Amino acid sequence: MIMLIKSRGAKMTQKQNFLIVTAIVILYSLICIAAFPQTIDITKIIQIESAGNPRAVGSAGERGLMQISGIVLQEWNDFHPKQQYSSQDLFNPIVNVLIGQWYINERIPQMLKHFGIEDTTANRIIAYNSGIATLVHTKAIPKTTRVYIEKYRRAK
Repeated sequence: MIMLIKSRGAKMTQKQNFLIVTAIVILYSLICIAAFPQTIDITKIIQIESAGNPRAVGSAGERGLMQISGIVLQEWNDFHPKQQYSSQDLFNPIVNVLIGQWYINERIPQMLKHFGIEDTTANRIIAYNSGIATLVHTKAIPKTTRVYIEKYRRAK
């Protein structure tokens, strides 16, 4: 949709671009929620991670709306040999949400099952925010992750 508008020569403001991206993300989230009953609300994750800024860069180099790390990108590329992306591609909101949704709603549940950990919203968010190792190897959830879970629960 974004490329079609730009290819016709129309200039978009940053706000218009943001609104289009937001609409795409919301539509994609609704499709995921309908398809997978235990689905994390991607719009909440985006708000927490980047406040909706597709150009956001985290302190450890995470990129885009869902603050995708290099490790998650590598996992995506390992699992999708015909659909490879680079770290620069993570600034594309559609690519970022595609990978983020896959990771939180497909890959993390696979890892939880592998380690015999219950697939709950809280466990997915813990794994997304602080890594699966937090659930596998430690008993204490970091304070920053507990705050993250609370932000998710309160988000609208």
